[in-house]
Amino acid sequence: MQMIEALDRGVHAFMPTGLHENLHPHFCALPSQAAAMRHRALFNRLLPVLAFSNQHLDISIHFFKRLLHRQGIYSTDRVRPPILPFDAHHARIADELITYALRLLREMLKSLTCHFLARRVTKQ
Repeated sequence: MQMIEALDRGVHAFMPTGLHENLHPHFCALPSQAAAMRHRALFNRLLPVLAFSNQHLDISIHFFKRLLHRQGIYSTDRVRPPILPFDAHHARIADELITYALRLLREMLKSLTCHFLARRVTKQ
């Protein structure tokens, strides 16, 4: 929600996570009404991921390290102590949500690519 509000306020930069995967530039290029609708739709679909990953700073660190490892950005998902432990329940839920988030991001990128290709063709 902070990203949606920040965009409304004119903010131009965000600290990226593994969830950004080039979505932000596409959203910013859309007309403001369409951008707001797409941001809201993505936010609503990402709520389970955001709720889990933002429940505690240490859980967030574990989650995003695990996500970035799954994306091939980090060679390991290990984190440095001192940090809360990430137990088997956390790991199972995180893995399910990471799979969901990556599928959602691929879907959104495919949709945005089709949208921009269609816009280019209609402008020419």
